[in-house]
Amino acid sequence: MELEEILERKFYREQLERSREVRRQQPISCDDMSESEKESFINFVVSESRKKDERIDRLQDANDRQSESLSTMQKTLDSIEKKFDTSQKTIEQLHTQLNTLGGTLKSVESELKKFRREAEKYKSLYEVLKTEKFS
Repeated sequence: MELEEILERKFYREQLERSREVRRQQPISCDDMSESEKESFINFVVSESRKKDERIDRLQDANDRQSESLSTMQKTLDSIEKKFDTSQKTIEQLHTQLNTLGGTLKSVESELKKFRREAEKYKSLYEVLKTEKFS
């Protein structure tokens, strides 16, 4: 579940809980109020409604900023994942090359041993021929 969906569910849940609280309250009767009291009450309700609207606007702005931040983080994460995948492929290629070079090194070492043995054989033969010729 994405952060945006979680925030949206939380927002709707809070709204639902608030609406349940409002239903639990007793209805307000204005029958015993004077005109000035009714006017004051209406002004109070309007004022509270504006405050709630302002709060909703602030929450929406905060939600928008968080959504933008989340989007930026997601783009950064995608970029990091691409770089990681590229690095992983490079490592695999280097590992393959290393194994190939290891095999080549082993064959070169065996050839070198073969040539050294042959050189020793010719060196000893030379020594024998040299001693026979000059003896």
